[in-house]
Amino acid sequence: MERLASETIWSRGQLLIPMCEVSHIEEYPNGGHVIFKHSTWSGDFGQWEPTAWLGTEDLVAFKRDYCAFRSEIDPVQKGP
Repeated sequence: MERLASETIWSRGQLLIPMCEVSHIEEYPNGGHVIFKHSTWSGDFGQWEPTAWLGTEDLVAFKRDYCAFRSEIDPVQKGP
């Protein structure tokens, strides 16, 4: 059965984040980085590149929307 997500692009102003390209999220006290599947670790800078920085309010909204996106496309896990 084909599963479709209602929203596949998250946007705030000029920032566009393709939900299917998100690898993980790193949180900090004043916001966080969205790390993409194609991001690589930069030993020179000690961080992932490229990333998208989101302030605290946008990060909360992004995590809410990302969890909704994943729940629409991930298969339901059955218990033992």
